[in-house]
Amino acid sequence: MTMTTKERIKRNELYEKGLKYCPHCKKIKPLSAFGKDHSSLDRLKCECRSCRTLLHNDYQRRNRERLRLYMREYMRKYMREYMRKHPQMEHSARDRYRKKCAENPEYLPNGKKREKPFRVLKQNGPRKRAKK
Repeated sequence: MTMTTKERIKRNELYEKGLKYCPHCKKIKPLSAFGKDHSSLDRLKCECRSCRTLLHNDYQRRNRERLRLYMREYMRKYMREYMRKHPQMEHSARDRYRKKCAENPEYLPNGKKREKPFRVLKQNGPRKRAKK
């Protein structure tokens, strides 16, 4: 859809005042409400940030299964190979936390000291109830 000369003049006048029209919510908002887009003429996205969020969430909801399958395939193809090549990399934040706790039983992530150290379970696991 092409713009008429009047629409273009109105858009430029708004831009000079530090405003822009969002076609999704049909409101005139300040330029700070729009995200960056280096491919457009004014270097801003056409929809405001709140409308982009709504559009993104709607897309995610409608394509949940397709996106889930894509991520599964991506992880299978790239991440497993990366983890195989870099075995020193830890797998998750939980692993890093457990490692630090194992090294220092009084470790807490916010820098505080733990009042009571972790209870160490026996090697064969927790105690089982006696049978009656």
